[in-house]
Amino acid sequence: MQAFIERFRATASKARQVQSRVKLLEKEEIVQVREERATVRFRFPEAPRSGREVARLDRVSKGYGGRSVYRDLSAQVLRADRIAVIGLNGAGKTTLLKLLAQEIAPDEGTLALGTTW
Repeated sequence: MQAFIERFRATASKARQVQSRVKLLEKEEIVQVREERATVRFRFPEAPRSGREVARLDRVSKGYGGRSVYRDLSAQVLRADRIAVIGLNGAGKTTLLKLLAQEIAPDEGTLALGTTW
């Protein structure tokens, strides 16, 4: 607002707007700006280059209660593969991602993740 007042103070066509903003500025409280804090910077080391095979699921089964989400799922993810996980609600998208992130363990089968095999 102060910049607008300084810029258009001498302009006749903006005189009414300038006067209105001067009145608004007089009514406002002046706030003291605190000293700026230093910014936090993060540096992460480069991730090691993965091997040719990033993930392998071999006959993986997973279920909750009596309901089976995956049965005998086998898949392979290679380096540079692009994958989309899509499906209806309750189809097992989050379960698959949790299996790959090793947040949950499969009921049967093997899940291998790594960078060197």
